[in-house]
Amino acid sequence: MTGIKITDWYLVRHGPVQTDQPGLYPHENSPIDTLNDTDLEWLAGLLPDDADWHVSQLSRAHQTATALRTFLRAPGEPRADHRLNEQSFGDWYGLSFDALWPLLEPLPAHNWSILAAETVPPNGSSFMQVWAQITAFLEEFERRDQGPQIVVAHAGTIRAFVGNALGLTPETALALCVDTLSLTHLRHQSGTGLGGQWQLVTMNRKPSA
Repeated sequence: MTGIKITDWYLVRHGPVQTDQPGLYPHENSPIDTLNDTDLEWLAGLLPDDADWHVSQLSRAHQTATALRTFLRAPGEPRADHRLNEQSFGDWYGLSFDALWPLLEPLPAHNWSILAAETVPPNGSSFMQVWAQITAFLEEFERRDQGPQIVVAHAGTIRAFVGNALGLTPETALALCVDTLSLTHLRHQSGTGLGGQWQLVTMNRKPSA
């Protein structure tokens, strides 16, 4: 076990989004609603002060990261990365669930997700594209000698990250529950023994949990 490097990854989903109706977000870059300082302080207390920060390019992730960082002593500067962006729902943004269901009915059904992994909304993208983005992201960082890492991103991003790390299929990863303002913690080690290089420490931990 000598010389094995351990890296902790803290994956945070952005805060709740402003919306007037149940359904898809009003638009791809929808902002978050007001965040509760008590929840932010609780979540920040689970994060290391000396981590590298990686943030989706979308505003709701940046807003959440900015709010969280005010509760940490000396957080590193966030690095925006397009590979952490959420799947795009294209022309379907702003649709209520009632308007969306007729469009989904002829498509492959998924028990736990609105869309199956291969499905591409009109002028949007698929979960498989998010999966490929995260695969490339992880391949880059697994080659580095690094300290703790914080990612502030989206439900699809975090599902793809955990799925890649634990060897799940994309369709199985879509079954993972990732709530807003939740924490998922994984640990990576450089050892080559049995059991893989990743450990899931906690999944979807929330202030109310």
